[in-house]
Amino acid sequence: MNQKIQELVYFDNKLSSSEPNKINESSKNIAIIIHVFYLDIWNEITHYLSELEMEYDLFITVPKDTAENEIINIFKSTPDVYIYMTENRGRDVLPFLQVMNIIGIENYKYICKLHTKKTGEHLLGDVWRKLLYFDLLGSNETVKGIVNLFENDENIGMVTGKNTILDAQKYICGNNEKINLLAEKSKIIYDENYLFPAGTMFWTRPEIIAPIIKLFANDQLDFEKEAGQKDHTLAHAIERFFGILCQAKERKIVKSPALYSRMEDQTLNETASLVLSQQYIGDDMFSMQKQIIQEKEQQVQEKEQQIQEKEQQIHYYHELAQSLRIKNRIKKFIPNRTIQVLKLIKTNPAVLKKVFYYLKRGEVRYIWTKVNEKSTNNLSEVTKLIEIKPKRYFKKFDVEDYSLGSNTIDIVIPVYNGLEYLEALFYSIEKNTSSSYRLIVINDCSPDKNVKLLLEKRLKNYPSAIFIDNEINLGFVKSVNKAVQYIQNNFVILNTDTEVPPYWLERLMYPIFSFNNVASTTPFTNAGTIASFPNFLEDNDIFENLSVNDLDKTFSKINPKDFYTELPTGVGFCMGVNYELVQKIGFFDEKAFGKGYCEENDWCQRAIENGYTNLLVPNLFVYHKHGGSFPSEERQKLISNNYMKLLKKHPNYDKDVHSYIKQDPHKTLRNILIILASSKKTGIHMIFDHALGGGANIYTNELIEKYRQDNKIILTIKYDFYSNHFKLYYKYKTYNFNILISSLTELKEFIEQLNIKELFLNNLVSFKNSYELLIYFSNLVKQKHIQLIVPIHDFYPICPSYTLLNDEGEYCDIPSLETCKTCMKKNNLEWTTYFADKVDMTQWRELWFKLLDQSASILCFSSSSKVILLKAYPKLLPNKIEIIPHEVERIDPVKLTSKKDSDKITIGILGAINYAKGLHVIKDLLKIIEKENLVIDIVIIGEISEHINSKYLHVTGRYKRDDLPNIIQHHHIDIFLIPSVWPETFSYTTQEIMMMEIPLMVFNLGAPSERVLNYEKGYIISDISTNSILGTIRKFQNDCSVK
Repeated sequence: MNQKIQELVYFDNKLSSSEPNKINESSKNIAIIIHVFYLDIWNEITHYLSELEMEYDLFITVPKDTAENEIINIFKSTPDVYIYMTENRGRDVLPFLQVMNIIGIENYKYICKLHTKKTGEHLLGDVWRKLLYFDLLGSNETVKGIVNLFENDENIGMVTGKNTILDAQKYICGNNEKINLLAEKSKIIYDENYLFPAGTMFWTRPEIIAPIIKLFANDQLDFEKEAGQKDHTLAHAIERFFGILCQAKERKIVKSPALYSRMEDQTLNETASLVLSQQYIGDDMFSMQKQIIQEKEQQVQEKEQQIQEKEQQIHYYHELAQSLRIKNRIKKFIPNRTIQVLKLIKTNPAVLKKVFYYLKRGEVRYIWTKVNEKSTNNLSEVTKLIEIKPKRYFKKFDVEDYSLGSNTIDIVIPVYNGLEYLEALFYSIEKNTSSSYRLIVINDCSPDKNVKLLLEKRLKNYPSAIFIDNEINLGFVKSVNKAVQYIQNNFVILNTDTEVPPYWLERLMYPIFSFNNVASTTPFTNAGTIASFPNFLEDNDIFENLSVNDLDKTFSKINPKDFYTELPTGVGFCMGVNYELVQKIGFFDEKAFGKGYCEENDWCQRAIENGYTNLLVPNLFVYHKHGGSFPSEERQKLISNNYMKLLKKHPNYDKDVHSYIKQDPHKTLRNILIILASSKKTGIHMIFDHALGGGANIYTNELIEKYRQDNKIILTIKYDFYSNHFKLYYKYKTYNFNILISSLTELKEFIEQLNIKELFLNNLVSFKNSYELLIYFSNLVKQKHIQLIVPIHDFYPICPSYTLLNDEGEYCDIPSLETCKTCMKKNNLEWTTYFADKVDMTQWRELWFKLLDQSASILCFSSSSKVILLKAYPKLLPNKIEIIPHEVERIDPVKLTSKKDSDKITIGILGAINYAKGLHVIKDLLKIIEKENLVIDIVIIGEISEHINSKYLHVTGRYKRDDLPNIIQHHHIDIFLIPSVWPETFSYTTQEIMMMEIPLMVFNLGAPSERVLNYEKGYIISDISTNSILGTIRKFQNDCSVK
């Protein structure tokens, strides 16, 4: 059913309406048709229209309830406009068809269809509208460029936004029934594999859309009443049907030639922020109430200040489908990520810089996917890691900080046998106790007579010592209580199977003297349940067989201030005791606990009940051999019986202990102590790498695995460009944990605590503070006598443009330093998105040469890389450079299958393709193939950074390596091309193709040409040009025909 449409006329300051008159002819080639539903957006459009120099006729439709003054304003701003009032039905599609029915398809060569567009009040709709306006009407040059596309290529049927050409198979969204009906009425048989211009904004040739205009003219289109539908309407079906009409005419839809480098900064900024803050999901979220969405957006605004102070859960939903009429493209923040993403945008302008780079190149879809993937994965990992502040953890040990003054400490040592422990115990006390102390030793009737003899001999050196020799065995509890009768000071209960380090007494007793209401103090030990190190709750051997003193030196570096933690109980192997509290509540309950075990737990619980605390001393380690006082059978029996008594007296004890174990408040501290302590033994192998993914990261992973097999201690430090943090990964034997550090200053403070054997600078691309970092590494290697190894994965040690592509996007071949300086001022390639510092090529080369000169080894993975490196640094000693090609996992030869069209050549391209990997080479090659209608197809097995719409190109997307043979056979690939335009340092893809014994073309550049030189099925292309590629293909065809 045709809907009513009225033509509006503004004459003599009066607005009137009438039946529309048909447009019979026009002197102009272009008709611009705009449905203006949102009048507040009209000014955006007039801004673009005012810039156009090309002649056009302008047709505008407005809904019937539009205010008269608004319509008059449009007439005044564009006097030559045709304005029609239509019913609010069929969104922008019905008004467009009504106008096309009026103007006909014969009067204009090109039609531009636009409409005003919003997505509620959200930035999302604004950004997509601005992008589409810019793509289709952004400047006179853009419109000229679009017209030129049509005039120079008759195969082009439509031009639309750079990022709005969508695959109908993915975005059909339940519209099939209506689409099939449209096709049936138009007598069109179509292939379901078609593209369409999402958002119904595009340029088209009128004849392309003639069938749908005919259906409308014949009253065969019944548009639903407007009810806020999100999909499943005739308008949504026609949106996709436009793509079928192009397909039916064997025409293609291409993206706009607009240059994003000329886009307004505000729009770029909004787009970049939007890219960073979005994550596509496949669920239909439109059932969510609009009210909830508005409430969540309001929460974000109200909490903006609090975002800077603490993380809170905020649910934040984005509606995208209405903006492009795509039902299932919704963004939804995961609540825990929302704050992280907002912080990333706010605190990491480097990421915005990266987004700007790709926006200006028009590669919005690629950067949208890439940043989303990286921010999702990297931010997700960040939320799982514990961030440490080294200043909080470390403090240079000074015994004066823990001085006990003139106070004497009583040391109570209950003894029952354990002769083998006594010498070591007394030796450590004598040598390592520097504060005033008095020994109170009880021999609890040890059967081994040698015990008493040794004690008497040892105590002769201590005039103030008290020796209690029990005539009968009283057991541990009664013996200690007997000793307590002689105590006059704060005291320590010390087992015979312990050894103490220097200044142990000061650190153990300091909290009792310095803090209020501290009942007991317990140090870290190797076997002390909740005080155990390195493994919590276990009886460990002493870590790495280090001496007590050496291990404790690590603990003494800890700043205890924030790590004195309340315990549910002290541990009695070495426990500092508040004598004042003992006088108030007594000490061990000998009636309940007999000869021993659980007596200290009971006393500590009673202390808690009286308002006191039991603290772990984090900066002290005391060795506990565990087992000096009781035989094992007796020990187990005592533990079992006494534990039941303990729970009866303190029902909450078990719950308190389990709560402490669950919290494990010193887990991160123990991990840090493990790193520090392990480094003391043989030194750490420290690897620096980026977190950008790719071959360098794979190499790091393989290196780590090799080092682990050799029992090396490994600390990998990665700078995460997306989260703006340093991630530290520690691996050694069974130990495997990660921590987070936020700044280079803090990282330096942490590294200062370590003993480093080897520094492996795997890759520093994307690291901030580049010059400072290079100076730091050089000083570190010199001061700590570290072995430095530098692998050459790319040419970052030569130039911040790590692919050595110059300002013209070509391999520079290491020119003079002056040329390099000039290049850096104009070079705006991808490296600039990672490099935050000002480029000073003189300093860059000087710092890198110094570092390379200090290295023990420089690893190159091809001879060509060594040649390039020595060209940049001719004074570098060649014997420092080792050539060690990567090991590539075996892949079997592939038998190429025959195909029906024997004349067609299918070129395979393997891997992820961006500019440096030859994106523009592929684009140029496709242009010639299309222009000359060559029988050549290109299949990219992998991803590509920019969408290319060509019937001669197929992109598979990501693949599994094991699937390669099947993919190659499925696409009937004849020969591969490595289109890289930089001198790759190795090239896994080259090696894999050669292993599969498939013909291969490469440019005469870097490692690929070096490897292909002796490959029987290899072709080295003389220069980087499409003509040379095509010439090589002809040679390949000739070779095949000869064979």
